[in-house]
Amino acid sequence: MTAEAYTHEVIAFGWWPGDERRTSYAAYYSYTAPEPAALREKPLRPAQAEWQDTGNGSLAVLTYDEVRAAADPAATLIDFYESAYAAGAAAAGWDVGSFDTGRR
Repeated sequence: MTAEAYTHEVIAFGWWPGDERRTSYAAYYSYTAPEPAALREKPLRPAQAEWQDTGNGSLAVLTYDEVRAAADPAATLIDFYESAYAAGAAAAGWDVGSFDTGRR
C-alpha cells in the first residue's frame, strides 16, 4: 500500500512518541508528499499547532500534551488533522469536492 500511495500524492497522519535525536516530546503529526509549494503558509488549528521543518520537508505538529489538556481531546485532535489535510489538499491543488468519501 505504501509503495502505491507514494507513486502519486499522499497526506499522512500519525503519532510520534518522541526521541532523543530531534523531537523530545510526544506529538501528533501530518505531512503531505510530495510537499507542495506554500504548504507552510497554510493555517493549522488549534492555535498551538505548528509547522516544523524536518530538513526533508514540513510536518504539521501538535503536541500530545496540548491534546491531552484540551477540554475535548478527541475534537481537538480531529480539528488538527482536518486542518492539516485541508492545508495539504489546498496547497497541492486537489479537487476535494470531487472525492467520493463513501459517507452517506
